[in-house]
Amino acid sequence: CHVLDWNKRAEEMFEWKRPKGGCVGLVLNKSKTPVDNMADDLLKKKGVVVLPGRIFDYPGNYFRIGFGRKNMPEALKHMEECIGLK
Repeated sequence: CHVLDWNKRAEEMFEWKRPKGGCVGLVLNKSKTPVDNMADDLLKKKGVVVLPGRIFDYPGNYFRIGFGRKNMPEALKHMEECIGLK
């Protein structure tokens, strides 16, 4: 699973727990950057859409990630570039 590999590379910055079912999960952004700012940067710089958890009444610095798309490896690569993992 691409998300599991990504999570291992990004574990200092993010915490993702694999959902028990489905292809959508919430990821904790452990950095001090507010998730809304991260989401805006990803959209503007890389065209990657992540949704802040607050949109789903999930408090804290979480964002929603859907991982059932064909272009998921490319989206994760763009995310890594934007947050400085690579």
